[in-house]
Amino acid sequence: MEQAMSRALPAEMGVDPKAILSLLDLIEKEKIGLHGLTILRHGKIIAEGWWEPYGPEQVHMLFSLSKSFTSTAIGFAVQEGLLSLSDKLASFFPELLKAPPCPGMETLCLRDMLRMSTGHTAEPPLDSKDGDWRKTFLTSYLELEPGSRFLYNTAATYMLSAVIQKVTGLQTGEYLRPRLFEPLGIRDWWWEVCPQGIHTGGFGLNLRTSDLAKFGQFLLQRGMWEGRQLLNPEWIDEASSLQAQNFGEKDWGAGYGYQFWRCTQEDVYRGDGAFGQLCVICPRQDMVIAVNAGVNDIQQELSAFWDVLLPGVAEEPLPADPQAQAELERRLAALRFAPPEGMASCETAQQISGTVYELSDNKLGIERLSLTFGDAPSLTLTVKGEEQHFPIGYGAWLTTDNGLSREKYPRTSCAGAWKGGAYLLDLIHSSTPFMEHWKLEFDENALILTITCTLTWDGPMVTRLIGRCV
Repeated sequence: MEQAMSRALPAEMGVDPKAILSLLDLIEKEKIGLHGLTILRHGKIIAEGWWEPYGPEQVHMLFSLSKSFTSTAIGFAVQEGLLSLSDKLASFFPELLKAPPCPGMETLCLRDMLRMSTGHTAEPPLDSKDGDWRKTFLTSYLELEPGSRFLYNTAATYMLSAVIQKVTGLQTGEYLRPRLFEPLGIRDWWWEVCPQGIHTGGFGLNLRTSDLAKFGQFLLQRGMWEGRQLLNPEWIDEASSLQAQNFGEKDWGAGYGYQFWRCTQEDVYRGDGAFGQLCVICPRQDMVIAVNAGVNDIQQELSAFWDVLLPGVAEEPLPADPQAQAELERRLAALRFAPPEGMASCETAQQISGTVYELSDNKLGIERLSLTFGDAPSLTLTVKGEEQHFPIGYGAWLTTDNGLSREKYPRTSCAGAWKGGAYLLDLIHSSTPFMEHWKLEFDENALILTITCTLTWDGPMVTRLIGRCV
């Protein structure tokens, strides 16, 4: 059964509501692309909100924040006597080694994998000719002695997930289900798998922002939940303490634990995933900050918390501030990404409504496109031979379960408007960080489509396509 966390006013928990308002102001001013935010103090929700079309019921990609859950699974396995951190990785997979591995691989232990100190000088790829990622890792060469140097290594976390499955017979998420997910009331989650059916470990977990906050509270309480000690508190202490020194800037150089990052703020640590997924644990403040987002600069988020939010935290309850509290509640309820501005229709809309355009070759796989206007505007695409239909909102977001990446990320929200003779269309794949801005320009029988993705692994990307009437 899902368990809801109790709520309290920020001032009652010693947090100035004006500090949270200032945080929202900064997010808006700096265009920090948060999707969902949950703040806990003393175990109670003091503020939470989602930027429409994101919402509280949607799971969200966590990317590398998944690593912190894999680390926690290792902690449970150690607690149950199934593993020791001194165990050698190669000992779990002798059947995959037709020849002895390199000397370093023979001595590589789970502790060094947890602290990202495998001995690699370059991260091995997650692929193989026969589809077995484990072989690629086990046959890679370790140039350095294990434990000697930090190198961020997603493949190592995948191997920890493979170890969990080898010793328990369960995928990592399934192993966590009765030990962590069910006690915390986390019911909506899924995890990507490799070709061998192993949860990917270092990425691929998807769950809700509020459930991410529960995980943070579980860590803050050192493995305790509702009076039950689920996980040994010494494991939480060890996993969150300095285990390897890294050498980045600001919060990227404060040290690393067992799949947790240390922070520049005293005693603060975090789980951290690409494009701004964060679970920040602040023991001294007795606070958790959980965030799903779509940003290029995670430090921008963290600095906002340090500079604006934490200064508003006091040790004792604060006097009530009804005006600030009312404004905070109003702001949190009104969060959203603004739909495109312009007209609902125009003469061009009526002329091209229902026209099918065949598009030039493109990496997105979009073959055909048509727009229909009237009482219920919609976009119809043929993507890699599959027809997909999207209702379009005007001044509001409309969401469908038929997205561009249908196999994994089915929810897409659309909004559009006519402006300056062009049709502006925004698509948000709302279980992901990704948003696309489309500009469609029409000239007789031709279409010029410009797609701008501000968030990709390689930075902003602009794709320009030409369409012709079929």
